[in-house]
Amino acid sequence: GIGTWRVSYIKNEAVVLAPIHAFKRSFLLILLLTFWIVLLLSLRHIRMAVKPLKRLHAGTQALVRGNYRHHIEVTGRDEFAQVSAAFNQMTERIGRQVGGLRTIAEIGRETAAVFEIPALVKIEMNLMARHLDFHKGLVLLEVPGKQRLYCAGHYGFSDPQKAVLDDWHLDLAPHGLDKHPDFVTWLKSDRASSSLDNETPLGSMLPEAVLPSREVIWTPIVYEKSALGLLGVTRRTDLRDAGELDHDLLRGIAAQTAVALQNVTAAKQLQQAQKMEAIGTLAGGIAHDFNNILGGIVGFAQLGSMTSEPGGMSHDKFTKIMDASERAKDLVQQILTFSRQGEQSLQAIRIDLVLKEALKLLRASIPSHVEMQRFVPVIETCVMADATQMHQIVMNLCTNAYHAMEERGGLLKVTLGQRTPDAGEPGTPSGLWRVPCLEITVSDTGSG
Repeated sequence: GIGTWRVSYIKNEAVVLAPIHAFKRSFLLILLLTFWIVLLLSLRHIRMAVKPLKRLHAGTQALVRGNYRHHIEVTGRDEFAQVSAAFNQMTERIGRQVGGLRTIAEIGRETAAVFEIPALVKIEMNLMARHLDFHKGLVLLEVPGKQRLYCAGHYGFSDPQKAVLDDWHLDLAPHGLDKHPDFVTWLKSDRASSSLDNETPLGSMLPEAVLPSREVIWTPIVYEKSALGLLGVTRRTDLRDAGELDHDLLRGIAAQTAVALQNVTAAKQLQQAQKMEAIGTLAGGIAHDFNNILGGIVGFAQLGSMTSEPGGMSHDKFTKIMDASERAKDLVQQILTFSRQGEQSLQAIRIDLVLKEALKLLRASIPSHVEMQRFVPVIETCVMADATQMHQIVMNLCTNAYHAMEERGGLLKVTLGQRTPDAGEPGTPSGLWRVPCLEITVSDTGSG
């Protein structure tokens, strides 16, 4: 039959395995190249990620050092860019808060030893112009007792505008700022820093050519619920509307201004009290010396009266000397009463007795062409008061009354009575409505 042939092909092992070894070497090279590519891309990505973090770290360090103007560069729109933008906003907000607090503190520090209103307001305006980014600012204060607002200080205005502001005033009569309907309504609307209604007198306070009312943010200057004036600024120089931070800053400056103005008032009151204390001390010393001299006059007059014949001319003269000396003694006692120092306390006193004593002393000093009528019944009801102060009040009222009649003379009438004020009676505090009271009335027929 046909035989079976077997053909064998013999090949070298190295030749057979060469492709496999070549593939292995290529794979390793590709794997190594891929690794390096991935590593380089990762490093680049990490560096791109770390760079914003480094900028954020630098911004944080600047914030720690008190540099609130440092801003982080924002590139792209990824999460890092959003974090950087938020950080910049936070830094700006903190910077404005700290700057405002520093300005308020500096105003308090610079005005602590200033006791003149023009100098005080000038310092405040200079500090606001230097540290704050409001384009213009001004302070309006009420003239004490005249129901009138005037411009006490300003910054950022041109010379013609300054001239207008220096001559400007707003008449608030018959109400002061504390009782002006527009102002009270504005305060009750819970807008401590905002624009006033332009339709009201207070809302359109300044001439439009100087300061358009729509651009002004007003803040009340209030001390313990007592209105002293208004602080006004224009909107920010970057044309952005004022935010809550701006209002907080203005409220803080207005509060600091109120404290400084109150310090000025307190300083003037202290100076006046010191003057009155010095006058009282001087008057007391003079009264004591005069009392010593008066003692000798009274003593010799009494001796002369005892040695003279009763009913004789000399005896009558000595009697008149003693009567005049008694009136002089009462006047000296009054001076000593006014010169007493120390705290005054409230005590239960009878007003009728105090009134009679004051009128008795007053009669000696009132000119003869001024007639005095007294209607002081016996009223045993006592009131809690300081006897010296009540004595002085009566003396002051009567002195003012007879001064009004000093040239032509007239009638001075003093009356004491009991009365119960009706509820809502004008000029009567609500705490005295329907409460039995004692009423002292002083009237005169003089001018004024």
